[in-house]
Amino acid sequence: MDEELKTFEELLKLMPLGWEQKARELGALERSWEVKDAKDLLRVNFLYLTSTPSYGKTAALCETVVDKGRFSP
Repeated sequence: MDEELKTFEELLKLMPLGWEQKARELGALERSWEVKDAKDLLRVNFLYLTSTPSYGKTAALCETVVDKGRFSP
């Protein structure tokens, strides 16, 4: 398993039960462009917070990662 994916999966284990459903209930995925679920949205936000200072750069990075088939497990 890819080390980055393993780390992300470990992080997901720390999330509270029902967090994905709550994200939908609160409208976090209403404007989801290519983000298909709460896990992907969380990953995009982590990318934004840890590596790029703008959502434009984050989107470009996500496109690169998606093209390589590494964005969604």
